[in-house]
Amino acid sequence: MLASPLRRAVQTAEIINKYHNLPIEIDGAWPELQTDGRVEASIWHDLFDFDKEVHLANNEPLNEFFDRVYAAIDALKTKYKPTRS
Repeated sequence: MLASPLRRAVQTAEIINKYHNLPIEIDGAWPELQTDGRVEASIWHDLFDFDKEVHLANNEPLNEFFDRVYAAIDALKTKYKPTRS
């Protein structure tokens, strides 16, 4: 079971894990978008245009966030290749 290093993510993994009893792996590749919690209404629509380089004041640039998420997904696909029977 994977969890981001955020405390609430680890707590959620622990709650779910009561029923599965799996090792919990904390993976630093999965923190959420680093933001101060505010998004200006004028750029809200641009957040969903993944080709635009949107920069939110005092926040992680969205293209860096998506690059980080895609790299983490690729790492999971490599680490946990499906087995075919």
